[in-house]
Amino acid sequence: MPLFLLAFFPSYVQKAKWGKLVHAVHAAMWFAIGVLAVLYVILLGSFGSRSLTTMKYPAITLMSSIHLRGSFLKRLDAFMIAIWFFTLFALVTVFLFYAQELVQKLRKKDTHKKWYLCGVMAAVFGVAE
Repeated sequence: MPLFLLAFFPSYVQKAKWGKLVHAVHAAMWFAIGVLAVLYVILLGSFGSRSLTTMKYPAITLMSSIHLRGSFLKRLDAFMIAIWFFTLFALVTVFLFYAQELVQKLRKKDTHKKWYLCGVMAAVFGVAE
């Protein structure tokens, strides 16, 4: 998750629990760094440095080369892409929520919340085009 979203978290946390928020953010950050470091070492060991620099999506290539016995998970790369898709959906939802909250605070009105969200979604899709 992008670190700039941390600027929006304290408004939803009680002041007595800010220490827990900071601890949770540090734990999540170090966990993500650890997972990415382990993934990089595995990819570097599997493909080598020269091959790794030329690949576009080396993690998906590695997952497609794994073959498991049985018929439950024949295509492990499809399972990974499904998890990635739902994670991306959750990230977009968080972005839209905080963008809508930001627009609502700029307007300083609590009425017509669904119209703010529709406007934010239209702006996001307009910029993405």
